[in-house]
Amino acid sequence: MKGYRFFIISIILSFVFINCTQHQKNSGKSLPTGQAGIQNLCCKYHCIQGAVVHGDSTKKEISIVFTGGDYADGGLHIQRVLKNYEVKGSFFFTGGFYRNPEFISIIKNLSADGHYLGAHSDKHLLYCDWGKRDSLLVSKEEFLLDLKNNYKEMKKFGVAMEDAPFFLPPYEWYNDRISKWTTEAGLQLINFTQGTRS
Repeated sequence: MKGYRFFIISIILSFVFINCTQHQKNSGKSLPTGQAGIQNLCCKYHCIQGAVVHGDSTKKEISIVFTGGDYADGGLHIQRVLKNYEVKGSFFFTGGFYRNPEFISIIKNLSADGHYLGAHSDKHLLYCDWGKRDSLLVSKEEFLLDLKNNYKEMKKFGVAMEDAPFFLPPYEWYNDRISKWTTEAGLQLINFTQGTRS
């Protein structure tokens, strides 16, 4: 899909959080955050190494997730298509993406249209080895600082951590310790449903 370099489209089947975020905006009710709420979420939905990857398979629901770091090619087109079909998506951007002055209009347009804006790490760090997943490449301090800096950039667009409790790891690659640290930070790690990534 030439022109869509930045948007790695991950389709997450029967995933919960789109409906949760829309419900939260419409009803004013809060999402299940904090360690207890997040543990309940992982008990209710399918998780891999602590990240929710699949929701209720009895429901015919689909969530569309876009990630972005260095590029925004096709971003305005995607925003227009989603608006035309009245579809809400979830957009997980790095801190670098949020800082880029060239991307301010697309971020503001997505926010105005009611799409979910989330974190994808500040510097798009690789957390663990590709071949040996249990070998971490970052310390807990590095992980938390990078995560904090991502949310710091999001706050400039009116998105606080409590508004965006779902975190999509960079490279969609993580391990159980990353999940644990994410939970301790009051967030829920998510990832795509295997077999549905485009």
